[in-house]
Amino acid sequence: LFATVYSTTLASNIIDYYGEILEPPHVLDWNFFNSGHARNSLFDIDGVFCENPPWEVCQDEQSYINYISNVEPYYKRIPKLFYAKALVTGRLEKYRSITEEWLKKHKFNYQKLIMFPTEREQERNNNHYFVVGKYKADVANQDKATFFVESEMSEAKVIKEYCPKLHVVCPNDYVYL
Repeated sequence: LFATVYSTTLASNIIDYYGEILEPPHVLDWNFFNSGHARNSLFDIDGVFCENPPWEVCQDEQSYINYISNVEPYYKRIPKLFYAKALVTGRLEKYRSITEEWLKKHKFNYQKLIMFPTEREQERNNNHYFVVGKYKADVANQDKATFFVESEMSEAKVIKEYCPKLHVVCPNDYVYL
């Protein structure tokens, strides 16, 4: 006898017992980051792979640099089995080398790192969630990804609004848009 917790309709015909039917694409927090979905997914960094920098840290550049250089990652979320299609972050381009060093140190597998243009910093700071969410949506529209994994619900809603066919996942809130 064969039993599974989850099955698809197609597979249910060859399984004796299953708990629930989940049609693809389905997202399970415990395996998404190291599933084949990663190959066709765009990922935010802060809040997805590590804690978001606290607001007061963001107010001082040296504190911010120290934070993003040394923050511990969420180890269970590091893509290791498959390469993530791209990491798309609201971090400014001027922090690329620090970010790349951190990703390398923690052995992230990814194809591209796309960072927010430094010259748009003031615009980003004036309306962060909308401006960064729209930027990420523009990247997603050009990239033709299937999933976008975003930590902030307000940004996720903007991404979904401008990319209605994209599956947007907020793993911290257990939400799938």
